Amino acid sequence: MDNGRNAIPPIRMFKYLLLKAIHDLSDADLVDRSKYDMSFKYFLDMAPEEDALNFLGAFFELKTRGMVLGNTKKENVNRKLEIFLIYSHHL
Repeated sequence: MDNGRNAIPPIRMFKYLLLKAIHDLSDADLVDRSKYDMSFKYFLDMAPEEDALNFLGAFFELKTRGMVLGNTKKENVNRKLEIFLIYSHHL
């Protein structure tokens, strides 16, 4: 039976959010950088040959659909972290 691709571990998702906040990266930049930056791969517990999946755009769009436009980038990232923490407790 095919149930789709494997789920991404919640700890790795949190680490992605942390890297995004620390380095002030967009979703696309974060995915691109995690493809070639070995320090990112090490922090994310990825094998050197493992490819970063391009899932962050859809993840953030689903979790932040109700966000108010006009917030600063830092407020948006903080809100996304809060939303992620809330959802990760339900996994």
